[in-house]
Amino acid sequence: MATARSRNGQRAIDDVRAAYDEAPYESYAHPQSAPGQLAAIAWAFGLDPPDVARSRVLEIGCAAAGNLIPFAAMHPLARTVGVDLSRVHIDQGRRRVHALGLDNIELIHGDIAQLDLAALGQFDFIICHGVYSWVPDEVQAAILAACGRLLSPAGVAYVGYNTYPGWKAKEIVRDAMLLSVGDTTTVDEKVRRARSMVDFLQKVAQPESVLSGH
Repeated sequence: MATARSRNGQRAIDDVRAAYDEAPYESYAHPQSAPGQLAAIAWAFGLDPPDVARSRVLEIGCAAAGNLIPFAAMHPLARTVGVDLSRVHIDQGRRRVHALGLDNIELIHGDIAQLDLAALGQFDFIICHGVYSWVPDEVQAAILAACGRLLSPAGVAYVGYNTYPGWKAKEIVRDAMLLSVGDTTTVDEKVRRARSMVDFLQKVAQPESVLSGH
């Protein structure tokens, strides 16, 4: 069910969409979110997860489907759906899916908080990797609501998010990169400055320090 959104909330989402459309990132597979991995963990905890080979999988924030394509290729009887805010990412993903001849992936462009996905039915696995920590509260609520509404009775949902203490080292690097970017407006210059900061941190980080592995 679509939700009402404040003007500030809509502006924030529009800014995120524009940023991803202007500078789309590479879309890779994330083994920790693979349905087979999730099913194994669920079984280890005493649950009876659905048959992975014939499952229905939804990924929220699928980018260019880099996480869905390997699964769909390995499991032709499974059905997969990806949703992403970026039109550029979705178009990239659709081209890749077409080039590979996969007919069990559907990619949808849209905002999870505004889309009505009920018509797609229920899913055995719902994946949301690298999204939850970066979106406004109302979008976080929509992600959790989608999991509750769309997950099959024996289904498994995976929602990744950043927590301390493990996230702290990466957060330091991110904050330094943001500081170096400042009020730069062009994507190329932002990337150049951010990489320069990472190179600097790599040079000055002490061995075995919190930054040395990042």
